[in-house]
Amino acid sequence: MFFSKLTNAFIVSIMVLLFSSTVFAAEGFQAEFSLGYDYSEENDDDFETTIYSAEGIYYFSPVVTGGHPYNEAVFLERVGGVGLFVMDRDAEENSTKVSDAKSYALGLNYMKPGLPVSVTVFFSKGEMDFKTPVKAELDLDIYSLSAGYFVFDNLLLSTGYLHQEIDYDLSWIKTIKVNDYFISAKYVKEMEGTAYNLEGRILISTEDNDNTDKNDTNTVVEIEGDYYFNQKISLGGSLEFNNGDDEWQEGKTISVRNKTYFTHNFAVAVEFEQFYVDDEEKGEDDKTISITLSTYL
Repeated sequence: MFFSKLTNAFIVSIMVLLFSSTVFAAEGFQAEFSLGYDYSEENDDDFETTIYSAEGIYYFSPVVTGGHPYNEAVFLERVGGVGLFVMDRDAEENSTKVSDAKSYALGLNYMKPGLPVSVTVFFSKGEMDFKTPVKAELDLDIYSLSAGYFVFDNLLLSTGYLHQEIDYDLSWIKTIKVNDYFISAKYVKEMEGTAYNLEGRILISTEDNDNTDKNDTNTVVEIEGDYYFNQKISLGGSLEFNNGDDEWQEGKTISVRNKTYFTHNFAVAVEFEQFYVDDEEKGEDDKTISITLSTYL
């Protein structure tokens, strides 16, 4: 089932690629549009999740790719923008639909050439309907704020806060609030014809559940990187460790990814992610494949 889903996604990718190859290519852009497909399943293959998403970003000034890796041009040129994201999610267990969800998000990032700061604000709203074993609904609100400082032209240090609020229409579950505090770093080193990207993040997440007497706190440490063979092709991955009170989330996540620009204005990104839970009696291993098609105008 997992690989049949993957094959179908690749067929869709090829069709969109053939259509997009007719678009005029230019070394620079001011807008970006992406379509995403994510498929995940737990280790026993009984629980499956499928996500379809779309995202549009408008940049406040033209992004000049120059000699930069195409995927890092926005960061290296320090161009801010505003974006809209929409998502549809379906979950099945033993081929029976158990829930569906829809959400949208608005985000704004302010960066400017010559100004050594970056500020990002984000808001998301969504809802989920549970079909079985109990019919129920939940509403999800997320907002975040982060700020960063460019220590060097290619090194950004940031700190931020993210708040989630989940409201259920059930008598035994009412409201769950999650507060995340994080610090992060991003460094891009350009060399002669190649480059690499390194990123790191430390996050402390606290869950406040109205239905329990205690708050669960977990610490997440993540490192990731990409190597650019040239401006168009990169290979990377990430490693994440999650430890704390919420044993269902404790474990490590490993991913590998590739992004290829087939033209100056069309790219395909593919990522495979594997989560290994620490305690199999508390949670499940799961794997996810993600495919993103992006057009730059």
